[in-house]
Amino acid sequence: GGADDNLLSLVLQAGALGEAPSTLNVVSVIVFGLSQLAAIPVYCELARETMDSHLPAMSHRSSFWACHVAPWVICCITYNSALFESFVEWSSLLLLGFCNFSLPLLLELRMQRGENAKQEPKSRGIVLWVFCLVSSSIAAVIVERITSNLLLAEVTFMAVTLGIFNTIY
Repeated sequence: GGADDNLLSLVLQAGALGEAPSTLNVVSVIVFGLSQLAAIPVYCELARETMDSHLPAMSHRSSFWACHVAPWVICCITYNSALFESFVEWSSLLLLGFCNFSLPLLLELRMQRGENAKQEPKSRGIVLWVFCLVSSSIAAVIVERITSNLLLAEVTFMAVTLGIFNTIY
């Protein structure tokens, strides 16, 4: 195996060579682990409630299985495997990248357009540029990860940027 890149392991190894980790480091790692473990059921329940609210065709039992059971089954099957690492990486790139960074900027642009169609706010140009840079960067990273071709990623960056400007203006 390679070097240990787990942050919590590195915190515990932060002391001098041969010395035991400090009590503060051990307590910090334990509290962090417990805090993350406690959040998982909350996220699962929020996902179930969202599915129940917005997908009326799905039964309560189906949403329970999809949100409370399926994630644990997937984790058990893929634990400590390259498949799980790949799943987390791609779901983060595809879903979280756009949802956390591009979507709020797009909503801001739409809100500004709806508020005052005749008079364009000065901040609209800034938000548009940031939206283009963020969305184009995410698309370029995805293409680079798939193809390992930096030139193709740059072309994707430019194409997405031009496409966004062409669509919005």
